[in-house]
Amino acid sequence: MVPTKFALLVVSLLPALLAAEDSPGSISPSHRTHEPGRPVVFACLKSETYVMGGALLSAKQAASQIFDGIGVKLLWSCQDQRDAIVIRLAAHAPRDFRKGTLAYALPFAREGVRITAFYDRLEPILEDHLSFAGSVLGHVLAHEIAHVLKRVDSHAETGLMRARWSERDFESMRFHALGFTPEDARFIRECVEREDPVQ
Repeated sequence: MVPTKFALLVVSLLPALLAAEDSPGSISPSHRTHEPGRPVVFACLKSETYVMGGALLSAKQAASQIFDGIGVKLLWSCQDQRDAIVIRLAAHAPRDFRKGTLAYALPFAREGVRITAFYDRLEPILEDHLSFAGSVLGHVLAHEIAHVLKRVDSHAETGLMRARWSERDFESMRFHALGFTPEDARFIRECVEREDPVQ
């Protein structure tokens, strides 16, 4: 039986805001190549809705860059879902689902959809940060992927793994400056190395 605890990413913004398929060049798990000392993680993003032009590809690239910064290779492929973290981008959040929650992870699940994001809640934020919308979405994905890799539903006081993001945090995403704390980075890498090659 899979525990039902889950991690939530909630956003605190201005009061007004409060009131794929495989990407080109993605690598199949059956064709993975390991770089010495660099563990590999696979993710599969399944979108159930139209996402503003180019944002999904940019989001995948941004999330991969975030993990690259801590020495973990994040590759996107849906060819073998048994070997990938499956992410569902739902068109709408359930009506009574926790207000302000953009996405959640099931960090203790070992298979199936382990991350769900809600595009109807993300879209206003992406539109408010249109010039770097892909980066914002990529940070959301990286946050939830980290929950799955760490197998924890707790959050950090600072950085990418905070439970609530402010407008200042979003502005940091413009320059890819919102990252993992050194403690989170070390823990994620240790967890991935223990599990590699199967996530």
